Amino acid sequence: MIRETLNIEIAARAACSHVVRDTFSMPPSEYKMIEEIRIKVAKQGYIYSKSEVIRAGLLALEAMPPHEMVYRLRAVQKIKPGRKV
Repeated sequence: MIRETLNIEIAARAACSHVVRDTFSMPPSEYKMIEEIRIKVAKQGYIYSKSEVIRAGLLALEAMPPHEMVYRLRAVQKIKPGRKV
């Protein structure tokens, strides 16, 4: 039992050992929402990074049916990367 748990933990660490770094642009109002979400969950006793908040949003989108996902994505303002809104 202990050996199985250890193997699962090692496999989980190996899966997360490589990350992809990227740069993206967003309006200041959406960037501010990341911090607002972090503050809300901090009041519940949980501390999450900006990256974790964004990744949780991706997981939430991925869990949606396609029609809901399209509805949410269409609500996102299109901007040119690196440009002012």
